Amino acid sequence: MKVRSLGSYEEDAPKYFYRARHLRLEHHGSTFETPLRVLNNTDFNAKGNAPSTAVLRSPVSGIFKNLNRKEVEQLLTLNTASERLITSLDTFTQKMQYSDFIFASIQPPASAITTTLSSDSVKDKFLRMVFKVQKEAGLESLTVPWLRLSTEQTLEMYRRVDRESDAEPIFMLDASADPRQLKTLSEYLTGLIDTERIHMIGVRYRPVRKALASYDTMWEALRDKDVAVVLSEVPRYEQDSANLSGAHMNQFVLGDILATKVSRSHTDGKDGGAGGSIGVGAARLSIRPEKPSTVEELKEVLRFFDRRDLIVRPVLNQSEAEWSSRVLSELNEPQLKLALENYKEAVNDPSKLKALNAFSRVHETVTSQKEFELSRRFVGKGEAAEYLEGKETLSRSLRSTRRTK
Repeated sequence: MKVRSLGSYEEDAPKYFYRARHLRLEHHGSTFETPLRVLNNTDFNAKGNAPSTAVLRSPVSGIFKNLNRKEVEQLLTLNTASERLITSLDTFTQKMQYSDFIFASIQPPASAITTTLSSDSVKDKFLRMVFKVQKEAGLESLTVPWLRLSTEQTLEMYRRVDRESDAEPIFMLDASADPRQLKTLSEYLTGLIDTERIHMIGVRYRPVRKALASYDTMWEALRDKDVAVVLSEVPRYEQDSANLSGAHMNQFVLGDILATKVSRSHTDGKDGGAGGSIGVGAARLSIRPEKPSTVEELKEVLRFFDRRDLIVRPVLNQSEAEWSSRVLSELNEPQLKLALENYKEAVNDPSKLKALNAFSRVHETVTSQKEFELSRRFVGKGEAAEYLEGKETLSRSLRSTRRTK
């Protein structure tokens, strides 16, 4: 892969905490530009749960496996666990076949890092398993999980991966880490960027207001570098920012490539819980919050992405004709029209509720991709400020993260 910064952020970029960058990526003869949104597990699971004819396309797709503690233990001790995980990666790779670049991220939870993976030898074994799983699944790049190690331990892990792996690594950072640690790690990684050893860096999401110094540290280190920053675990909507779409807000925070949070099914165990197993079904589309029992609760649960203001809004307080018309204008399918006209029946029909939620995700994916095409044109021409002028809610939210220096 080749990454080149086109350096089109404006002269007034320092007014904001971050202004979206414009990168050109080349991979196996294909060329694409940022900012863009990754297709992930939830997108394809939603497509499978909605009788939709929409074609999901993106130059980049990511398979995100956020394991619970039991799954970490199984991966270390059971052959069947690694086999299921490889099968799952293979399955999603097939679904993502129209993407130019596919990567996977296998991440243990904090509870497993402090218990199951507490010793260095077990951490090493976990990394070996994660690397072998990715290799067996035929992935070109090797994603290195964030293990909450000390700065020196993390650097040693990075050095070993760099030294021992033929595949190109994608090192994961975490926006919730100490800014001083991120500064040291970023400085090390810039050396690998300059020698073209790496072309992507992953960053696990943390709300900006809770990690402002961390984001600023990484931005200062990476803003002029020929590297694509993949911001993962981005929420579908930012509750503290008027329900703005997480992907569309955070393209102006740090990420060049945005990956929304992947849902897990209700049968999966919680962070460190006893349920769940690694496999194709381990990231089935979930319906959250729990099943609504009244039409009013359904109106709060059911959300659709509104491209006009980038808000993922509930249908509550909107006229049925208005919101269904907007949805159908972006994804005009007979089955969707039928589902929207009879959406109240979903209160007593779990299958209809599941289909409606799935349709809302498919609609959001398709519509969001169109909006990224628009914002990318503005960013590419150095006119991000003009784009923001037309998105009042987004502009207002970004103003709260203005730089102070």
